[in-house]
Amino acid sequence: MGEKEKQGKAGKAESRRMTIKYVFPDNLPDLHVTGAWAGITPREEVSLHFYSERRPLPKSVSYRMSPEGESTDEKSEFGGDIIRLMQASLVMNKEAVVQLHEVLESVLEALEEEKEEEE
Repeated sequence: MGEKEKQGKAGKAESRRMTIKYVFPDNLPDLHVTGAWAGITPREEVSLHFYSERRPLPKSVSYRMSPEGESTDEKSEFGGDIIRLMQASLVMNKEAVVQLHEVLESVLEALEEEKEEEE
């Protein structure tokens, strides 16, 4: 939303300014995201899920102990090759998807311009 026009006394269009304030709650999390998955809901909205990806940590680690008290023969049990931890799930209508697309496209263009300036 930007400036809105209204009719002045002389019939000329006047513009007025609208200010939008952003509120950041104290508990707003900063999330590290390495990927996303999206789909269409039964109500024809977009369901967008952001995740971080990492190698799995072991479910358990066991050691054979020598008579001298030293650990030998480590065995680790893992539960998969890659972990995808869902960080946030968003559901939005088509208009919000279009706006998100425009915002991300603008950010990508700015990143590309910065990269070109560095070269």
